[in-house]
Amino acid sequence: MLHAPWVTLRTRPRLTSGADLFAFLTGTASIASGYDEITDFDIASGDTIILSFSVGTNLVHDAGVSFASAALAADAASTLLIGHSATVAALQVGSDTYLYFNNGGGTGLNAGVRLDHIDAASVDTHYFV
Repeated sequence: MLHAPWVTLRTRPRLTSGADLFAFLTGTASIASGYDEITDFDIASGDTIILSFSVGTNLVHDAGVSFASAALAADAASTLLIGHSATVAALQVGSDTYLYFNNGGGTGLNAGVRLDHIDAASVDTHYFV
């Protein structure tokens, strides 16, 4: 059973409860004003993420690279997503993973979510519904 069936993020909250479905609908999770942060994401507890589009197999990583800042990771994500069919980039920044994607705001990268203490290499399509 999901603790909170729909959590739409709009004001940069820090989310910290059991098995959840974290929903980032069109126009949310804008990186222009900071990153939404999920502090206790746990795939084993049933946590999942829903975006305004289907991720399918369109997830890309930059294997083995840890970026010094979210800004550097965002630049790399833009490069990774250009010319690929991928819609989401999962990149390591320190001990956290940042998910970068376009969330319905025109072209290019415009949204991001920080997953605290998650290894980007472990992020796969099972994280998304």
